[in-house]
Amino acid sequence: MQTVEGYLNKIIFHNKENNYYILSIFLNDQYDFAEGDYLSVVGTFNDFDFVEDELYSFKGEIVQHRKYGTQLSAIVVEPVIEKDKEAIVSYLSSSIFQGVGRKTAELIVESLGVEALDKIYEDKDVLFAIKGIPTQRKDTIYATIVANKQTQDIILKLNEYNLSNNLILKIYNFYKHNTLRTITENPYSLIKDIKGINFKTVDKIAETNEITANDQERILYGFIYTINTYCFSTGNTYISKNNLLYNTFNILYSSRNIAVDKEDILKAYTYALDTAKLIEIEGRVFLPEIYYSEYSIYSDINRRLEMKNTEDISEKLLDKYIEEVEDELGIEYDIVQIAAIKNCIQNNFSILTGGPGTGKTTIILAVIKIFQKINNYSIHDLLDETRNIITLCAPTGKAAKRMSESTGFYASTIHKAIGWSTEDENMEEFVSDKSIKSELVIIDESSMIDVFLMYNLLKIIHKDAKIILVGDNDQLPSIAPGNVLNDLINSKAISTVKLNKIFRQSEHSSIINISHSIKNDIPFDILENFDDKEFISANKNEMINVISAVYDDLLKNTSKENIQILAPIYKGTSGINEINTAIQSRFNDNEEQIEYGELIYKVDDRVMQLVNRPEDNIFNGDIGYIKEIYKEGNKLKIVIDYDDNFVTYEKQELNQITLSYACSIHKAQGSEFENVIIPFIDNYNFMLNKNLTYTAITRAKKKLILCGNHNVFYKSIEPTNTVNRQTALEWFFTTDREANIEDIEIDEELKTYILDFQNINTIDPMIGMENIKPTDFL
Repeated sequence: MQTVEGYLNKIIFHNKENNYYILSIFLNDQYDFAEGDYLSVVGTFNDFDFVEDELYSFKGEIVQHRKYGTQLSAIVVEPVIEKDKEAIVSYLSSSIFQGVGRKTAELIVESLGVEALDKIYEDKDVLFAIKGIPTQRKDTIYATIVANKQTQDIILKLNEYNLSNNLILKIYNFYKHNTLRTITENPYSLIKDIKGINFKTVDKIAETNEITANDQERILYGFIYTINTYCFSTGNTYISKNNLLYNTFNILYSSRNIAVDKEDILKAYTYALDTAKLIEIEGRVFLPEIYYSEYSIYSDINRRLEMKNTEDISEKLLDKYIEEVEDELGIEYDIVQIAAIKNCIQNNFSILTGGPGTGKTTIILAVIKIFQKINNYSIHDLLDETRNIITLCAPTGKAAKRMSESTGFYASTIHKAIGWSTEDENMEEFVSDKSIKSELVIIDESSMIDVFLMYNLLKIIHKDAKIILVGDNDQLPSIAPGNVLNDLINSKAISTVKLNKIFRQSEHSSIINISHSIKNDIPFDILENFDDKEFISANKNEMINVISAVYDDLLKNTSKENIQILAPIYKGTSGINEINTAIQSRFNDNEEQIEYGELIYKVDDRVMQLVNRPEDNIFNGDIGYIKEIYKEGNKLKIVIDYDDNFVTYEKQELNQITLSYACSIHKAQGSEFENVIIPFIDNYNFMLNKNLTYTAITRAKKKLILCGNHNVFYKSIEPTNTVNRQTALEWFFTTDREANIEDIEIDEELKTYILDFQNINTIDPMIGMENIKPTDFL
């Protein structure tokens, strides 16, 4: 068997039926059998696309053809990736090679050259001749090279595009052996398939592949990228046509510094509409999956509202049941709470909203008990999971746990209820094979629900089920696009009761009083201190020390499990990252640690899960503590305790967690903490708003400590400083859309990846052009 390398000069013959080829190659080396610089190669190569001037390796037998002379009859062909030192160093220092940093990788390449990987693969001893690398690590390097031999050339090729190691692995893990074909033939597909990749990165690959600046597919994916970015950064569900055209122009220009003609952009826009890759209604432009999700929510709820109420009960009997429940619970409902109970019982779809301490939980309990009485169910019937009579769920694991504790009934996350898992990364592409056949479905913390989650939930709930949305509509709306709870309330199509009177600890809780003052725009003095609330004045340069001192003081009377710091930004002065590093260094001196990227994790560290991991019963936002760091063979592992649920992670899975002494207010939504510390400094001004501050303050149960600039606090809660989103759900309810709504079926290939909150920071800024105005596109 002879191995020959050469550049493809020409495809002389190709039989498309059996993929038999006759090729002419320019030899990459001198071979004894060769009569010149060129050689004919013949063979059958299935599922292989040849590209002229690319380097290939062929394996086969040298034969003498009576007419054509010396030929290689090949049975194996592989692309040969020409290597450079930087690519090898990047590969060796990637997360594929555990325990190998850049210095070690540079030492190996310096000693063995660009053929280092092949030399080590063929002879393990060449690695052991290099001084300064521990023997055990050399064993690991050799074993990893052997295990990844088939993939290393692809990964090295991706390095030529100056991609990060993490991004390279994401691309390879998604496309596998089709990686090189994909980035060559359709690089823009990376935008929808690969999380964390931005348009400029993909466009550089496309430019390398000679895709022109005015190519229709390039402009189309510019539209898709622009609207994705816009919707996920703002929470809006559509963009205006003028904004889309203008911002797409900027995206395309900033990527290559080439202005695309207005005619080409408008032509591509027409193509996008004609192929249903975008939908436009009255100047509003939607992605099909967002449009379909929002309209389906409207359609589903509208159908439920038109159905006859399943609980046919007289007013007199309902009053009797309410009195019985009051006796059983030892409470007395006021007139608004009674109205709320009746509203939930007498409607197929209803909303219960109100701030903290207004009695939402006791109303849920009353509704469940009255539902039980009406249908003559025993408590055992309701608790019987096989009968599935009632379903309680919430957007987060913490919220579901609180719901379960307060009602005595099992509650799950919405994701678990619909069967969503980490494998189904894109909620907008998810298709559930589950169904909820319960008669009563209660959904808590509904302000957090986005259009994709609500759509997927509603479509699996039985058509006759009674549905109750519970939440505080003044809290933050969902991270993903949509404003579902507020849209439904504002539509006035859903029967809603809003609770305003405070019952829980009102005379003792300044936290609840402050939250209601913010909610109702009632002036108050934030500098006035109480037993459960303090404001400590400090400037931004003092903030880390002030937070640390407060944290230290709280630890004298409680444990770190009961303390949470909340901040609105990750980077910069007194951002979440800086606070976490400071608290860890001052309050955790444990020497057992592991490095991952820019973070160090130590035993006893407080960490947060960032993605749903239902197979281990942990979900996005769950907080745990590192209990053990150990080595199993060549693999480093850590064990995290989530409320006595011990979960083991390998090093490459540490991107699923982060330090959480401090966390974002969004991540804390749906959770409550005994003691909460919230800084307010000038750096936060651009992020703070009334909804964010209100949500942060209502996370505290017993002690709230605010520190920083009181003027920043007051500015954040101004009545005009609220989250306003452009969405279509309320519009569907309040406008007769029957004639204008487009009934669409989404082609799977048309669905596009929507950026998540974590990777939104990877987006390139849209650089404006002074001589281009939105009106140019009119």
